[in-house]
Amino acid sequence: MKIKTGLIIILILFGLALLTRFFYFNFPAEVVFDEVHFGSFIRSYFTHENYFDIHPPLGKLIIAGFAKISRANLSEDGFKNIGHEYNKNDLFAMRFLPALMSVLFVLIIYFFALKLTGAKTAAFVAAFMVLFDNALIVHSRFVLLDIFLLSFGFLAFYFLLIQGEKSFDKLRTRKWLQIVLAGLFLGMCFSIKWTGLSAVLLCGLIMLYQLYQNKNWKEFLIKQ
Repeated sequence: MKIKTGLIIILILFGLALLTRFFYFNFPAEVVFDEVHFGSFIRSYFTHENYFDIHPPLGKLIIAGFAKISRANLSEDGFKNIGHEYNKNDLFAMRFLPALMSVLFVLIIYFFALKLTGAKTAAFVAAFMVLFDNALIVHSRFVLLDIFLLSFGFLAFYFLLIQGEKSFDKLRTRKWLQIVLAGLFLGMCFSIKWTGLSAVLLCGLIMLYQLYQNKNWKEFLIKQ
């Protein structure tokens, strides 16, 4: 049985993403960089302490929820200083979801670029560049939120792109679902950090481009 090229590409990207994100994972077992802030905020959900953060809470809630399911014990106040050694299991519970989301982000970029260009080679190159981007690799291996912001933002762009491919009247139910998903992920994007509001502008530009292509004001207004 022949295996489709697209499936092979996806498996290669997925395998390499797992390797680069989880190889030698949870090192160092100590507080790193902005984990001082985000780790402390997440810990506050366990200790019921009040905290102030300039950004919305969704990213911290996602990690705190997984840590709770994993039965992590975050009562220790170890997020005051960079370099503070922390329990490996508890640190793993907080670092796991950003790393997993980074693996999925590589695939999100592949499908987004594929939809944008229609070329598997171009999509593979785009995903490959994200796969070995040093900043993304480092960010995704610690208790940081940027990978959630990027993933939700590009998912919003993706669903906004695919809902504009065909007439609204022909695939009304599917298009409504795609529009709702685009709006949902867009809301989740700027619920991670306020900088995610920039995605709203980009979504607006995508919609204006689709309006320019289709010249369909009725469909454009429905999406609003």
